[in-house]
Amino acid sequence: MTNRLLFILLFFAAVVLTSCNSNQNTPAQNSTDSAVIPEPATEDTISNSTDTAIIPKNNTDGPARRYHRFTRDDSSKVAPTPLIQPAAKADSAQTGYALVYCPDKMIKNSQNIITARITKNELNKAITDLVTDLSKQENENTGSIKDNLYQKQLQVYNKMEVQLQCDESIFTVTTTGSDSIQSFAPGEKELEWNWELKPRSVTGKTVISFIFKGIDRYNQPIKLGEKMLYVTVQVDVRSFWSKWMEFLSDDPKYTITAIIVPLVTFLGGYFLKRRSS
Repeated sequence: MTNRLLFILLFFAAVVLTSCNSNQNTPAQNSTDSAVIPEPATEDTISNSTDTAIIPKNNTDGPARRYHRFTRDDSSKVAPTPLIQPAAKADSAQTGYALVYCPDKMIKNSQNIITARITKNELNKAITDLVTDLSKQENENTGSIKDNLYQKQLQVYNKMEVQLQCDESIFTVTTTGSDSIQSFAPGEKELEWNWELKPRSVTGKTVISFIFKGIDRYNQPIKLGEKMLYVTVQVDVRSFWSKWMEFLSDDPKYTITAIIVPLVTFLGGYFLKRRSS
C-alpha cells in the first residue's frame, strides 16, 4: 500500500514537471518567430519613411529651411545697386517785366478786357508795344490806356504761369484764348494772357490780383519765382447821360446823319423863321 502511494506521487510529480517545461518552450518559440519573420511593410510606409528622412515634417530644421536662410542672407548682402537720377540743370532765368492792363473804373454789366503780358524786352519798348496793340483792339486813346497800365519787374523763365484772382461774387471771369501756363518759343520775347471781366454788382473798391509764377521743366512752380500785382477797381452804375454819349460815339456816321444834321436843319429853320417875322 505504501509503495503504491509513493508511485502515484512520483507519477504526479513527473506530470507537473513535464507541463511546466512545455509552457516555457512555447513563448521562446513565439519570440523567435516574430524576430525571424517580421510583418512585411507596405509601399506607402517605405515611401513615407524615405520622404520623412529627406524633408522633415517640421521645417524648423532640415535642408529646405537651411537653403531658404542662405538665399535670403545672400540676397541681402548682394543687393542691386539703385539707379541714380542725374542732377537736373537749374532752370535759367533772365530779368524781365510783367505788364497788366486793367481799368480801375468799371460799369456794372459792362464787359472789360483784361490783359497781362510777360516780356523780355526793355521796359519802354514793352509799354509802347502793349499800348499800341491795345489801342487797336479797344479803340481807346493811348492816354486812357497808360492810365490803367501797371508793371512789375520779375525773373522770366522759359515757362511761365499767370493767374487772375478776384471776388467771384462781384465779377464773372472768362479766360479767352490762352492757357494759364505758356512757354517761350525759340526767339520769342513776349507771352500774353487775356480775360473778360463783367461786374455783376456795384462796389466802392475791390482788389483784382495777378499772380506771376515761374514753372520748371516738370510743370512745378519754381521756389521764389512768384510775383504778385494788385489793382484796385471801382464799379459804378452807368448814368443815363453816359449811356447816351456812348450810344452817340458808337457809330459817328449814324450820329451825324440821323441826329446832328436834322437837329441843325431844325434849329436853322427856326431861327430864320423868327428873323423873317
